[in-house]
Amino acid sequence: MNLQPELLPQDRGFHPDLSLGGPLLWIRELRLLRTFSPGDANVVRRIPLRPGVNILWAHPMARGGGNNVGGVSGHASGKTTFCRFLRHLLGEPNFGSDEQRARLRHNFPEGWLVGEVRLAKEPWLVCRPFKVGAHPFVIQGEVIESLFETLSPKLPIKEYFDTLNRLLTESLPIATFATSPTPIEWPHLLQWLSRDQECRFAGIADLRHPNSDSESPEMNVEDRHALFRAVLRLIDPTEQTELEKNKALLVTRQRVEKQAPLFKFRGEAALLRLRSKLPNFGVDYGAEDFLEAIGREFAAQSEALGTMQREMPEPESLRIARETYFEAETEKRIHLQRRNEVAKRVQFIEEQIGRRHGQAAPSGGAISTECGCGQPIAAALEWKCPLAQGRDLSIAVPSDADSKSTVEFLGKTLQAEKAVLLAIEKELTGQESVLIKAREAVVEQTQLFDRQRGKLARQSAEFDSLVEQASQAADDTTAARELEESLTDLDQQIRRSQTFQTAIRERQSAALSTFSGIFSRVIQTILGTDIQGSIRFHGRQIRPTLVHGIDLTSAALETLKIICFDLAALISGMEGSSLHPRFLIHDGPREADMDVELYQRLFLLVAKLEESFQGNPPNFQYVVTTTEPPPASMQSAPWLIEPVLDASNAIGKLLGEDF
Repeated sequence: MNLQPELLPQDRGFHPDLSLGGPLLWIRELRLLRTFSPGDANVVRRIPLRPGVNILWAHPMARGGGNNVGGVSGHASGKTTFCRFLRHLLGEPNFGSDEQRARLRHNFPEGWLVGEVRLAKEPWLVCRPFKVGAHPFVIQGEVIESLFETLSPKLPIKEYFDTLNRLLTESLPIATFATSPTPIEWPHLLQWLSRDQECRFAGIADLRHPNSDSESPEMNVEDRHALFRAVLRLIDPTEQTELEKNKALLVTRQRVEKQAPLFKFRGEAALLRLRSKLPNFGVDYGAEDFLEAIGREFAAQSEALGTMQREMPEPESLRIARETYFEAETEKRIHLQRRNEVAKRVQFIEEQIGRRHGQAAPSGGAISTECGCGQPIAAALEWKCPLAQGRDLSIAVPSDADSKSTVEFLGKTLQAEKAVLLAIEKELTGQESVLIKAREAVVEQTQLFDRQRGKLARQSAEFDSLVEQASQAADDTTAARELEESLTDLDQQIRRSQTFQTAIRERQSAALSTFSGIFSRVIQTILGTDIQGSIRFHGRQIRPTLVHGIDLTSAALETLKIICFDLAALISGMEGSSLHPRFLIHDGPREADMDVELYQRLFLLVAKLEESFQGNPPNFQYVVTTTEPPPASMQSAPWLIEPVLDASNAIGKLLGEDF
């Protein structure tokens, strides 16, 4: 049954703030282009919109109809696709699921989505391609009619997103969410202003469904309610500060609750180990006195042992072993020097004998008795010529060097020198054995001395370990006690913070009362004056309720509460009591068991919103899609979007074909 406006229950009316001007955000027109080129042949669909109510009506397919096209869109007309296109124009990354986007790109490989979006009265042309790889862009300050004639520069789409953020979220009373330092930005708010159809209006905080593949930023339930309250001015900036403080206190308390038992266990375990190691020490002492006594007693003993270790004199046996080794080493050095001297004399004599027998010198030249300075070697040695060094000759050479007696003399001398050299070699062998034994004695005595000092060092280290264990056990015990004591203080701080938050929320009672009154007006306009609507706080969450003696609940009424909550938020912005951007999209909001009469009252409600402007342009834009016929009075311009979609044939669908 189609309802007429006069059948609505008497309401208290709506009071728009005309000083606000037009909507802060609204979409003037959406175009789907086959290619990004001028000409009507390239326009797949042109959909103009207006401030106020915009209804996209789609005739449902008749039951038993023959149109049985496969795929998601085979039995649909494109209402949700239309809403996803609007969301895409407003910055949402995707315009459908992966499968839907793939089919759309297959049918329109060069397609573009173009729209004129008004931000604070300024037009922005938003151009986004269907295909992957092409770059989106925006044109600031131009209307869609001049799309292909304008000389204005094409700007990166980021500048448009930055403007959306600045215009629609910077004025909010809080900048970040309560549960994280994430900044509140336009993509968060867009989720509320355009709920997923897949969520079925099942819960006030159900905004995005995983099946929609929207890639919108995630928010937990607390964050979504914080967003609602910020937009509706139901949150105080001081509450955000207190929320963050309370969160930090809770995190600290959780950490303390975990650490206190750990420190306590570690301290008690260390105490038991020390009692076991020192069964006869401090038997009558309590835990703290016992640990303190260990630190005091064994630290003193360790220091005394360290002093003993540093001042321990070397034993006489080590001193004697070192002296014996030094003497043996000196004696060996003397023998080596004597051997070298005798070996030089033997070499010289052999050279002289070889010369007298006509043999060449070992160097290949004649054996010479002259020095390099041209004087006889004997004279050079007497005058200490530097060229004669190493040619020392301690034997007397007869003046008749060529005589037989000289050769005999040299031979006897050579034998004598060789005998001396052999004796020295034997003495060196014995001396080397003495030196080895002396070195072994030094090593043995040094190791014995080091073992004596090491015993003191190990005992000192054991005492140091006991001191360290006692100190750590005392620190752990103290830390556990301080942490346990801090829990009481933390609990008091948390309670004070929660009390302060409650006081802050009570200060918001006036704003809450205003919004609750708007919600109640919406509810009574639809359900009648005997039903009371109200907005309550449940902790930090908003809870819309319907009361008729008792709280009313059902699937259809839950859906109705969510729709009315969104409309009340829109109206609060329209009347100037909130920061709502006065833009809203509802995609097929009727629940299956919602009474048709109630559903049509929703349309008549938004029509009355327009009437409240008394001929002035509405300062809001509400876009709603439906398969249920709107009231007869609204099945035409200016409310109805042309054309009415028809799912029974391809040409009647949003894109004029199945995809």
